[in-house]
Amino acid sequence: MSTRLTLHHAIVEVLTLAGRPLPARIIADEVNRLGHYARRDGAPVAPNQIGARTHNYPHLFAIADGLIALASPSHAAHAKAKPIVRDYRALGRFFRALKGDEVTLHFTDIEEILDGPLQSVARRDEIFWQNSDPFLPKPDGHKWAHEWMKAGWRKVAVDLQQETVVFQRVEERPPLSVLEDLQPLRHELIYDILQRVPISVEAWHTTKTGRPVKNFKANPRFCYNWSYGSPEEGYAVCLWHENLHEFADGEVFSDTNYRAGAEERRQRAEASTVSDSERLRLIAQAERGGSVDEVIRNTFLQRKPLHVIICSRRMPGSRKASNGTSDVKCRELDSVTWSVEEYDDSTGACRIVRGPVRAKNVQADEKGGPVSPEERVARYMEVVIRQEQPAFRKAVFAAYGGRCAISGCDIPEALEAAHLRGRDWRAGQNEATDGILLRRDLHTLYDRGLLELSDGVTRFSPRVVHHYVHLEGLPVVVRCDI
Repeated sequence: MSTRLTLHHAIVEVLTLAGRPLPARIIADEVNRLGHYARRDGAPVAPNQIGARTHNYPHLFAIADGLIALASPSHAAHAKAKPIVRDYRALGRFFRALKGDEVTLHFTDIEEILDGPLQSVARRDEIFWQNSDPFLPKPDGHKWAHEWMKAGWRKVAVDLQQETVVFQRVEERPPLSVLEDLQPLRHELIYDILQRVPISVEAWHTTKTGRPVKNFKANPRFCYNWSYGSPEEGYAVCLWHENLHEFADGEVFSDTNYRAGAEERRQRAEASTVSDSERLRLIAQAERGGSVDEVIRNTFLQRKPLHVIICSRRMPGSRKASNGTSDVKCRELDSVTWSVEEYDDSTGACRIVRGPVRAKNVQADEKGGPVSPEERVARYMEVVIRQEQPAFRKAVFAAYGGRCAISGCDIPEALEAAHLRGRDWRAGQNEATDGILLRRDLHTLYDRGLLELSDGVTRFSPRVVHHYVHLEGLPVVVRCDI
């Protein structure tokens, strides 16, 4: 089962060859290109896997400003106290998928499955490997053993010198559904999760007035929020496991409406019978819900992946956290990014799906009729092909001075070269005079007929104008005569 290198050693190789810090995306590309490490499922290594592995090996890696570097000895000594996240459920998935009735694993094989190092006790004491019944009324803390036991396997031998352990199947167990497998088992801190994504947590360290926060990981300005991130970093949102659903084909999704929920809480807060403390709580939750709605909307318009933190609630009547405010029992970051498949800008209703947007989804065309899966794929391919026209993009960027013709945004990563109405890129109309430089969300609205540039001014559809009041009616110079 072992590959030529473990993932963390493959990352060390890439950073050593580069001689400088690198972002997770570049490291993933290089690991895949060199081919000295391969995932068990054959899939390419993803940037979020690089982020998780480097976070779990703080003695090897230092992470700062979104870049990963080899740790210096002084940093390694300081970083050993950082929490390590081990995905014990991955053990259960591994054993449930095994064929045969016996398997011998090296300790490094198990570390690859866990995506993190074993506890030090695993290499010095056999008691770490003892079987542990997960079905007792109050099971012990050997969560790793619970996973192989729940999968129908038992440990039968361990060799600490050779660092190997032998397991045997004792009974067949049905596979877990995807939704069951997503049930969070650990209580991860939001602060630690955001560092692995990564989303900046620098502001957590200070108060609004700039004073340092002693227990910054529990900074109340942030730790109770339901969404995090920015257009540049990407976003992460919290979803309750109890509110998730599963399609017949096993895909997990959430149908929700945070905007409606926020409005309902505001209305409840205005009732005269509500206590002051309850009113403040409802108002705070309405603000969080409104923030999530904006995150989902931005993610939908930008066509970006969404990080999801899956939470589960405490049982009714159970004791809450010491601060008395949190209903979260367990919380974990899903290793798979999600997508906003549908978003109704007029109501806020949305569907968030685990993984990329499903090709089989049926959308509506400009006249409100259904669009076939074949047409949807064709439309997607058009977007991809358009984005692969570097000469057109470069010419339009130069013509507009690198600024959005409407908003004035000058962030290159947020800008796209859009074809003007009546210009056909397939007919070779790809000169600077055929395009206009727009911010990504404005490009999307323009392509969907929700933004008009007639008569030299912007005109937004009534469906979206409430979000773009500051841009409505602005004069726009379309450089058709350059």
